[in-house]
Amino acid sequence: MTARPKAVPARTSSPAYEPATTYSVQLTRPVPVTGGELLPSHKHRIKGGVLATLPADAIGSATALPPSPFDAD
Repeated sequence: MTARPKAVPARTSSPAYEPATTYSVQLTRPVPVTGGELLPSHKHRIKGGVLATLPADAIGSATALPPSPFDAD
């Protein structure tokens, strides 16, 4: 008797992202945005507030970047 592989639950929501933090993001598929689309062949620098609006299934990885001195308030 062969055991069935366990089903992996689908990601239904994005993890919480800090709105003011910049993330290095790798996408799994193209994402349409105003004026074009974000392509998976590039890494993107995206603020957490915007990242939270992208489809969860399109985000392959998102790593918080250290604060930049140019991002100071």
